Amino acid sequence: MSQQIRQTRTFPLARSVAFAALMSVPLVAAPLTVVHAQSKALPVATAPAGEKSEGVEQRITQLHAELKIAPDQESKWNSVAQAMRDNASNMDKLVAEKRQQAPQNMTAVDDLKTYARKVLARQNLKVAVVGDIDAETLKPILDRVFGALPEQPDLVAIASATPQGLGRRIDINLDVPQTVVDFGGPGIARKDPDFMAAYLINHILGGGSSDSRLYQEVREKRGLVYSIADSLIWLDHSAILIGGTATRADRTNETIDLVQKEIRRFAEDGPTAAELTEAKNNLNSSFALNLDTSSKIASLLVQLQLDGLNTDYFTKRPDMINAVTLDDAKRVAKRLLDNGLLITVVGKPQAVASTTPTAN
Repeated sequence: MSQQIRQTRTFPLARSVAFAALMSVPLVAAPLTVVHAQSKALPVATAPAGEKSEGVEQRITQLHAELKIAPDQESKWNSVAQAMRDNASNMDKLVAEKRQQAPQNMTAVDDLKTYARKVLARQNLKVAVVGDIDAETLKPILDRVFGALPEQPDLVAIASATPQGLGRRIDINLDVPQTVVDFGGPGIARKDPDFMAAYLINHILGGGSSDSRLYQEVREKRGLVYSIADSLIWLDHSAILIGGTATRADRTNETIDLVQKEIRRFAEDGPTAAELTEAKNNLNSSFALNLDTSSKIASLLVQLQLDGLNTDYFTKRPDMINAVTLDDAKRVAKRLLDNGLLITVVGKPQAVASTTPTAN
């Protein structure tokens, strides 16, 4: 028996603000949905064509002011701004095509159907099926469900994005009990030779373990927060390191300073041999937890396909982890963490103010 399994993740406001600021893209208020039968499509928020150009220029101007782009950063910024204009222009053309086809009958449902036809295609569809079913039984089911999809998508080409505003804090005033702090910077692409070393570095720094450096220094030793973590996010056209925590308004500055201090120290010195060994053991032994339910296995199989990996990754992964040397880890720690951070602060922090980014 086969079944479609859907998992939904929603990013809170603060994390969405941080992600949008890093990527210099408009913030879309919608949850991120991951479906096991997944097509690598580009989600786009649309607006009436007459308002699109003006809205994009306003967003470009707003981001330029918020990020306080310095004169020596203008050339990089112009490339980002032009990519935003090009994406908006291409979406305008798609909308215009649809309106020319049936302007008198066009509805939101029609637009959604047109969008689906353009982005959902057999060529980029990734499917994983886990359960009591064999390949011969599955084939006609997949043909029946997905056979009507077009062979190829009609996607708009987009440029790769790099994190912006590094070295800056953005203070957003919001009347909430705690102050939320998110921080981020450049990550490392999934196919980068240094990815596994970066994965280990992230785990040691703050990858969700209570033994991580940030958890120990910020929570255990000083009690500034309840939890703190960071993670690597790899996408088709970008990769980032992003983390976050929450603290009392009057301890915000102390918390941010400590996080930055620990990240700078880790970038400079790298991990110890003991930390690296413990991280390797933890990542190797805990991987089985990704295989204890059918839905987890299906989700992992889809992710492998999206990452361009084969199922032999399961057997190769321990050797890939164990092959990372201490010298590798120290080199990649500096590469990953020595670029500065963009920090967003949401709440009513005391003694925290927005700052100008350092030169990239």
